[in-house]
Amino acid sequence: MIEVRTLGAAEIVVGRKRLTPKTEGLFALAVYLCVRAGEPSSRDALCEMFWPGSDPAKARHNLRQMLYRLRQAGIETLEDGDLISVRTETLNVDLRDTLREDWEETASSDAVRAARSFLPHFAPNISEDFQRWLDTTRATVGATFRRAALRQILNARQEARWATLAQWADTLLESDPLSEEGTLARAESIVMTGSKALAIEALDSYVAELGENAPRIGLPATLLRRRIAERLHDWASRACHEIPL
Repeated sequence: MIEVRTLGAAEIVVGRKRLTPKTEGLFALAVYLCVRAGEPSSRDALCEMFWPGSDPAKARHNLRQMLYRLRQAGIETLEDGDLISVRTETLNVDLRDTLREDWEETASSDAVRAARSFLPHFAPNISEDFQRWLDTTRATVGATFRRAALRQILNARQEARWATLAQWADTLLESDPLSEEGTLARAESIVMTGSKALAIEALDSYVAELGENAPRIGLPATLLRRRIAERLHDWASRACHEIPL
């Protein structure tokens, strides 16, 4: 079984062999085919993506060489005429689980944290088409991670686990520094642990950071400040009489 690790990591493990971004072009082709396992790509499309602007005959030769190196590394490709793909049953791709519809409800805390980044620090200079695919996949993973993190925040809030709430707020804000829900969750955790002044300071810093950009991103600072004041009033008047075991 081939392990394709793309969330919080960037490697493909085949037995004792490992493909990493150190072999930039080979790893890029391998991860593209593996993440899209079961989706055939034409030779021309692959040549255009990985060797843009090259002579067609030379690009096809380069592709044949790369596919040969993949087979040597243990990644077998399916070739059906002009189409190339990788069998899904030979792979264990961590991204596949993350994109399931029920993942946000069933994912463990560790799995959610791992999904903060797709192929971290991998910034190859391949082509605009490959960069577009990489950016689109990262955006999809990022949106999925933020929804899962919000669910973790909701669970921590409902169970009055304020320290955990603070941790998830920080985790969400690392991914999205202007997250309103992350900012409010951080302030809530601070208030519920007895430091209202620090909570207000954190919120005021957030409002200041929005600055002139507030109208552009659809979150006017005045509206946010009013919502913050209302939430702070609710939090300050809330008492936790029972602490879950």
